[in-house]
Amino acid sequence: MKVFMSHSGIDKPFVERLAGDLRTRESIDAWLDKWEILPGDRIATKLEEALSSASIFLLILSPESVNSKWVSYEKDVWLTQLIEEEMRAKQESRTPNRRLIPVLYKDCEKPAFIKPLLYVSINDHNYENGFQQLVRGIRGESGKPPLGGKTNAEVIYSSPQQQSSLSVVPKKLAFNLLKILNVPL
Repeated sequence: MKVFMSHSGIDKPFVERLAGDLRTRESIDAWLDKWEILPGDRIATKLEEALSSASIFLLILSPESVNSKWVSYEKDVWLTQLIEEEMRAKQESRTPNRRLIPVLYKDCEKPAFIKPLLYVSINDHNYENGFQQLVRGIRGESGKPPLGGKTNAEVIYSSPQQQSSLSVVPKKLAFNLLKILNVPL
Protein backbone atom coordinates (compact mmCIF):
# COMPACT_ATOMS: atom_id res chain seq x y z
CA MET A 1 0.00 0.00 0.00
CA LYS A 2 1.39 3.38 -1.00
CA VAL A 3 0.67 6.57 0.89
CA PHE A 4 1.12 10.02 -0.67
CA MET A 5 1.79 12.82 1.81
CA SER A 6 0.63 16.25 0.63
CA HIS A 7 2.02 19.06 2.78
CA SER A 8 3.52 22.51 2.92
CA GLY A 9 7.31 22.77 2.89
CA ILE A 10 7.09 24.70 6.16
CA ASP A 11 5.76 21.53 7.81
CA LYS A 12 8.56 19.35 6.37
CA PRO A 13 10.23 18.39 9.71
CA PHE A 14 6.95 16.98 11.05
CA VAL A 15 6.13 15.28 7.74
CA GLU A 16 9.60 13.69 7.53
CA ARG A 17 9.16 12.28 11.04
CA LEU A 18 5.70 10.95 10.19
CA ALA A 19 6.79 9.44 6.86
CA GLY A 20 9.86 7.88 8.46
CA ASP A 21 7.78 6.35 11.25
CA LEU A 22 5.22 4.98 8.78
CA ARG A 23 8.01 3.33 6.79
CA THR A 24 10.29 2.07 9.58
CA ARG A 25 7.84 1.28 12.38
CA GLU A 26 4.81 0.12 10.38
CA SER A 27 6.22 -0.92 6.96
CA ILE A 28 3.84 1.47 5.20
CA ASP A 29 5.26 2.80 1.94
CA ALA A 30 5.03 6.55 2.53
CA TRP A 31 5.97 8.64 -0.52
CA LEU A 32 7.77 11.87 0.31
CA ASP A 33 8.90 14.35 -2.34
CA LYS A 34 12.29 14.86 -0.68
CA TRP A 35 13.06 11.15 -1.06
CA GLU A 36 11.54 10.57 -4.48
CA ILE A 37 12.12 13.62 -6.67
CA LEU A 38 15.73 13.76 -7.87
CA PRO A 39 17.68 16.60 -9.45
CA GLY A 40 16.65 16.92 -13.09
CA ASP A 41 13.26 15.21 -12.59
CA ARG A 42 10.13 16.91 -13.85
CA ILE A 43 8.35 17.73 -10.61
CA ALA A 44 4.77 17.65 -11.93
CA THR A 45 5.40 14.33 -13.71
CA LYS A 46 6.84 12.71 -10.58
CA LEU A 47 3.94 14.00 -8.49
CA GLU A 48 1.35 12.67 -10.93
CA GLU A 49 3.07 9.26 -11.07
CA ALA A 50 3.12 9.09 -7.27
CA LEU A 51 -0.50 10.17 -6.99
CA SER A 52 -1.55 7.56 -9.58
CA SER A 53 0.15 4.72 -7.70
CA ALA A 54 -0.97 5.72 -4.19
CA SER A 55 -3.99 4.18 -2.53
CA ILE A 56 -4.02 6.64 0.40
CA PHE A 57 -3.71 10.43 0.18
CA LEU A 58 -2.69 12.03 3.46
CA LEU A 59 -3.53 15.72 3.44
CA ILE A 60 -1.41 17.30 6.19
CA LEU A 61 -3.45 20.27 7.37
CA SER A 62 -1.89 23.48 8.65
CA PRO A 63 -2.46 27.17 7.92
CA GLU A 64 0.41 26.96 5.43
CA SER A 65 -0.83 23.86 3.60
CA VAL A 66 -4.39 25.12 3.09
CA ASN A 67 -2.89 28.16 1.30
CA SER A 68 -0.23 26.25 -0.66
CA LYS A 69 -0.51 26.16 -4.46
CA TRP A 70 1.38 22.84 -4.62
CA VAL A 71 -0.92 21.22 -2.06
CA SER A 72 -3.90 22.53 -4.04
CA TYR A 73 -2.44 21.05 -7.25
CA GLU A 74 -1.86 17.66 -5.58
CA LYS A 75 -5.35 17.71 -4.09
CA ASP A 76 -6.92 18.51 -7.47
CA VAL A 77 -5.05 15.67 -9.20
CA TRP A 78 -5.99 13.26 -6.39
CA LEU A 79 -9.67 14.22 -6.40
CA THR A 80 -9.85 13.79 -10.19
CA GLN A 81 -8.28 10.33 -9.89
CA LEU A 82 -10.54 9.50 -6.94
CA ILE A 83 -13.68 10.35 -8.91
CA GLU A 84 -12.49 8.16 -11.79
CA GLU A 85 -11.72 5.30 -9.38
CA GLU A 86 -15.14 5.60 -7.72
CA MET A 87 -16.87 5.42 -11.12
CA ARG A 88 -14.83 2.31 -12.09
CA ALA A 89 -15.56 0.69 -8.74
CA LYS A 90 -19.29 1.34 -9.12
CA GLN A 91 -19.28 -0.18 -12.62
CA GLU A 92 -17.40 -3.21 -11.31
CA SER A 93 -19.60 -3.50 -8.17
CA ARG A 94 -16.69 -3.17 -5.77
CA THR A 95 -15.48 -0.83 -3.06
CA PRO A 96 -13.12 1.93 -4.25
CA ASN A 97 -9.50 1.24 -3.32
CA ARG A 98 -8.39 4.87 -2.82
CA ARG A 99 -8.99 7.04 0.24
CA LEU A 100 -8.21 10.53 1.47
CA ILE A 101 -7.27 10.88 5.14
CA PRO A 102 -6.99 14.43 6.51
CA VAL A 103 -4.27 14.82 9.16
CA LEU A 104 -4.67 17.93 11.32
CA TYR A 105 -1.15 19.00 12.26
CA LYS A 106 -1.86 22.63 13.17
CA ASP A 107 -5.22 24.26 13.81
CA CYS A 108 -6.56 25.84 10.63
CA GLU A 109 -9.71 26.35 8.61
CA LYS A 110 -10.45 22.99 7.01
CA PRO A 111 -11.21 23.09 3.28
CA ALA A 112 -14.88 22.53 2.49
CA PHE A 113 -14.31 19.29 0.56
CA ILE A 114 -12.90 17.52 3.66
CA LYS A 115 -15.37 18.80 6.26
CA PRO A 116 -17.52 15.63 5.98
CA LEU A 117 -14.47 13.41 6.57
CA LEU A 118 -13.20 12.30 9.96
CA TYR A 119 -9.68 13.61 10.40
CA VAL A 120 -6.78 12.43 12.54
CA SER A 121 -5.16 14.99 14.82
CA ILE A 122 -1.39 14.54 15.19
CA ASN A 123 0.95 17.06 16.70
CA ASP A 124 3.89 17.16 19.10
CA HIS A 125 1.60 16.76 22.14
CA ASN A 126 -0.34 13.68 21.01
CA TYR A 127 2.00 12.18 18.43
CA GLU A 128 1.92 8.52 19.52
CA ASN A 129 -1.86 8.31 19.97
CA GLY A 130 -2.48 10.18 16.73
CA PHE A 131 0.09 8.06 14.91
CA GLN A 132 -1.58 4.81 15.99
CA GLN A 133 -5.00 6.16 14.98
CA LEU A 134 -3.58 7.10 11.56
CA VAL A 135 -2.03 3.66 11.07
CA ARG A 136 -5.37 2.01 11.86
CA GLY A 137 -7.06 4.37 9.38
CA ILE A 138 -4.53 3.58 6.66
CA ARG A 139 -4.98 -0.14 7.22
CA GLY A 140 -8.76 0.13 7.54
CA GLU A 141 -8.80 -1.23 11.10
CA SER A 142 -11.28 0.04 13.64
CA GLY A 143 -9.22 -0.69 16.74
CA LYS A 144 -12.18 -2.10 18.64
CA PRO A 145 -11.49 -5.16 20.77
CA PRO A 146 -12.76 -8.56 19.62
CA LEU A 147 -15.92 -10.10 21.01
CA GLY A 148 -14.78 -12.59 23.66
CA GLY A 149 -11.58 -14.59 23.51
CA LYS A 150 -8.08 -13.20 23.43
CA THR A 151 -7.03 -9.92 21.89
CA ASN A 152 -4.67 -9.98 18.90
CA ALA A 153 -1.82 -8.85 21.17
CA GLU A 154 -2.44 -11.73 23.56
CA VAL A 155 -2.35 -14.24 20.70
CA ILE A 156 0.80 -12.74 19.14
CA TYR A 157 2.71 -12.45 22.42
CA SER A 158 1.66 -15.73 24.00
CA SER A 159 4.32 -18.39 24.59
CA PRO A 160 4.90 -21.17 22.00
CA GLN A 161 3.22 -23.65 24.39
CA GLN A 162 0.16 -21.38 24.62
CA GLN A 163 0.14 -20.87 20.84
CA SER A 164 0.17 -24.62 20.17
CA SER A 165 -2.85 -25.00 22.42
CA LEU A 166 -4.84 -22.59 20.26
CA SER A 167 -6.88 -24.75 17.89
CA VAL A 168 -7.78 -22.01 15.39
CA VAL A 169 -6.09 -18.69 14.63
CA PRO A 170 -8.75 -16.07 13.95
CA LYS A 171 -9.01 -15.17 10.26
CA LYS A 172 -8.79 -11.47 11.05
CA LEU A 173 -5.50 -11.94 12.88
CA ALA A 174 -4.06 -13.86 9.92
CA PHE A 175 -5.29 -11.16 7.52
CA ASN A 176 -3.78 -8.38 9.69
CA LEU A 177 -0.46 -10.19 9.87
CA LEU A 178 -0.38 -10.52 6.09
CA LYS A 179 -1.04 -6.78 5.80
CA ILE A 180 1.71 -5.99 8.32
CA LEU A 181 4.13 -8.15 6.32
CA ASN A 182 3.02 -6.42 3.10
CA VAL A 183 1.99 -9.71 1.50
CA PRO A 184 -0.12 -8.94 -1.62
CA LEU A 185 -3.69 -10.10 -1.14
